[in-house]
Amino acid sequence: MPPSTAAATPVQRKEAAPPGATIRPGATIAEDPFALHLLDAQRPDAFTPGTPQPKHWRLSPSEAELERQVGNDYLHLTRTRYAVPTFEAYVAKVRHHFKSLDAYLAWRSVSNEILTRPVRPGSKKVIADLVEHHGEEQRVFFYWVSWGYHDLGLTPDAMVETIVAQMSPALRKALAAAEAESGTPIKAQGFNPRPQKDDGQRYLLDTLSEHAQGTAIDVSPATNPILAVATWKAIQDAVDLHFDRSPARWERDPIGLCDDVVALDQAWATAVKAAYDKRRIEQAGEQFVRSHQGLLLDELGAGPKHPRGVSLLGSQPRLLDDATLRLEAVKSLLGRTTREAPELAALPGFHFFDQDPAVIRALRNQGLVWGITFPRSVDLHHFELRDPPLRAWDDAAPGCAHGP
Repeated sequence: MPPSTAAATPVQRKEAAPPGATIRPGATIAEDPFALHLLDAQRPDAFTPGTPQPKHWRLSPSEAELERQVGNDYLHLTRTRYAVPTFEAYVAKVRHHFKSLDAYLAWRSVSNEILTRPVRPGSKKVIADLVEHHGEEQRVFFYWVSWGYHDLGLTPDAMVETIVAQMSPALRKALAAAEAESGTPIKAQGFNPRPQKDDGQRYLLDTLSEHAQGTAIDVSPATNPILAVATWKAIQDAVDLHFDRSPARWERDPIGLCDDVVALDQAWATAVKAAYDKRRIEQAGEQFVRSHQGLLLDELGAGPKHPRGVSLLGSQPRLLDDATLRLEAVKSLLGRTTREAPELAALPGFHFFDQDPAVIRALRNQGLVWGITFPRSVDLHHFELRDPPLRAWDDAAPGCAHGP
């Protein structure tokens, strides 16, 4: 008896595809026992810009396992710290930056070994002690940092040397010359083996910060903050003082730029102090009224009123501490709530700039770029040495002679 025709016919799939999925024509259970063809529409590669997509792509079980391992790394990251919103975006970034999942997974052992190296022979302090975060998050974080060093051509030994030295020879030389010119010790800090950050201060994992390369320093960061461009504009609008802070101006007229920043800082501090004093006096008046209600009733024959028309008698005291009064004053001038408002409110005298003008001038003379010129933020404490450095500048003209 001839074999059954039905037995020889491939069993066709009957599963319903997810919305948007493309079922490969002719796929059978024998060919695709895990129904992996149903994942076509969810393929992580679709998130990689410029990657051509095969018409009929199938994720093999081995490749699925690689993605699972990469996904486990993503789970160790604190989401709010990184500009990588989803697992799919993370896998796509790995494929794009490391070129393959295999390369990423292989690099992990190299990166982990670097973290365990001592900072110097015989020392108990290791490279991990100089890197942000702890535990598994630190390991995943450093996969990207160490690969960034690798992209620059550094060997693991050279990476250790860079992290321990914390400053490139060229920057060290420029800093020494700036100190000699200004006659002032420059308390430079800021080395940090990390990626760059976006406007929201989230890490861009496929980048490497100038601070990680030892070509950037921070000078007095506690009293010279990083401000969002919108916050900087709000400060300028509040005191009606606007000026050019472009890289071109820093290159041709650094003294004039410094003078403008000093003037803006002083105008802002004066305006905020006035708003703060006014609110403080108002609160003192409210306290007096509440503590002398009986006397005021006898004298006025009616309950006293707050300037805004609200009766003060019988109301509960709303006494604000000094920090809150300062914050309210800053917000009243900014006209909006910003994440920098508490920092601006806590600064001494409400000044956001207190750099030594002689140091600013000397750093420019050594070819460094000031972070105030950045397009995506206004970084008042950041200076970096680019390759090549800025051309020499004629500093004969006076300027930037007044500090706040």
